Amino acid sequence: MKKLLFTLAIIISSQLVSQAQSSMNMDNLPPAEERADMQTEMMKEKLHLTDEQVPQVKAINLKAAEAMDEVALLNDRMQKFKAFRSSQQEKDEALKKVLTKDQYKLYQASKEEMKKKLKEHRQSKN
Repeated sequence: MKKLLFTLAIIISSQLVSQAQSSMNMDNLPPAEERADMQTEMMKEKLHLTDEQVPQVKAINLKAAEAMDEVALLNDRMQKFKAFRSSQQEKDEALKKVLTKDQYKLYQASKEEMKKKLKEHRQSKN
């Protein structure tokens, strides 16, 4: 009986710590609008966006940033993954309509480079 109570206490405390860490991570993020602005500026430079494209890309980035705020609130890892992937696909489809073919290729290449860097960073942590 003591082992059972001890095991339950560990499970509950680990859940609380996990939730606390998750909420702490959200507190450290800038607001969605600020993140969208930063991303739009970066894209403006890398992709050479036109004056007409900038507000359209900003709106897409803001929608995606707000969606990511919602995803971060999910507790289930698989749900988070699916919601993240769905949000990214929606963003990519919207950008495909706004960007030229060459800009979209640059965007995709930049995304792949970021994935590669993130993977390397994760591996270096372990």
